[in-house]
Amino acid sequence: MIAQTKSVLIAILAATLFTVGCGGNDSRVKTRLTTANFDAIQNGMSKVQVIQILGRWREEVPDTAVKSGGAPNALLHCRWMQDSTQIDITFDGDKVVSKSATGLEGSP
Repeated sequence: MIAQTKSVLIAILAATLFTVGCGGNDSRVKTRLTTANFDAIQNGMSKVQVIQILGRWREEVPDTAVKSGGAPNALLHCRWMQDSTQIDITFDGDKVVSKSATGLEGSP
């Protein structure tokens, strides 16, 4: 009985942490999608460095194209979103190769 109760409590705790961690578009959650953080992202940075600045991305779109020579493309397009702000970063392997943003102060 104690083991079953413990399992239920762990499941409730995990579900609560998952819900809080997702945050979504809740305006009470302080956003990391700022002009300063976007400007801090530089070509050549690793995924870990970007996650430290922006947090985990919301969408991931692998590039299924094939490079010349038949090798698969290693590009990964990642998107961070909150309200009307969106940041897109492309990684080649583990390194940033491009970035764009909409909805940031001062961005198009």
